[in-house]
Order: sequence, then C-alpha cells, then structure tokens
Amino acid sequence: MPATTINRSSTITNQQQDSTNPLFQRNYCRWPSCDTLCSTLIDFNRHLNDEHSLDDRSVAQARVQQHVVQQLEALLTREREILQAMMRHLHGGSTNTNGATSSNSNTTSTHIITQPATRTLTT
Repeated sequence: MPATTINRSSTITNQQQDSTNPLFQRNYCRWPSCDTLCSTLIDFNRHLNDEHSLDDRSVAQARVQQHVVQQLEALLTREREILQAMMRHLHGGSTNTNGATSSNSNTTSTHIITQPATRTLTT
C-alpha cells in the first residue's frame, strides 16, 4: 500500500498559533536553547511535553529565564528614569542645587513621545 501524506494545514494561521503560546513562534519552540522546528501546534505541544517536562534541567532553565527577566526589569526601570529626566529637561524643568528637578507641566511628558519630529537638521 503506498504511503499517504497527511496535510496538516488547517484554518489556524501562524499568527493565531503564535498567540496561543509564547513559546511557539513561527513554528519554532522558543524554549531557551531549543529552537526545534514544529510544523503544527499539535506537534509543538507534543514536543513540549516530551522534551521540556518537569525535570532538573527544565527547572534550571526556568530559573535562568527568571533571572534574565529580573535583570531586564531593572534595566527598564533605569532607562525609564533616564527618559523621565530627559523629558523634564526638554520641558523646561529646572534643576535645584540639591539635584532635584521641578517641571513646568506634568502632562506634557508623553507629548514629546507621541508627536512626530518637526525639527530638521541642516548641514
């Protein structure tokens, strides 16, 4: 009997599949250090259960990922503080002798981000 090929494509698009699990993006497993190609969401779920079960290795990888996220959150906090200081400066905030700043308006900080650039540099 000849071999038959089963077409596993369905009405679920890649975008819909991607949104169901952050570990499954563009038909790849995004578990740290994995990147296994999985043709469908069903294959991905099978792979996830087979290769990334609750064992010492997977727990260690999850702890490393938790540490990465904590470091990124700390970096984001620092970068947000820098952005706020830039906004205060650009909106006429004055720096006191003790380093504290006061701003003329609290509502204009998002204005500069959402508005397109209107100034051009000429050489």
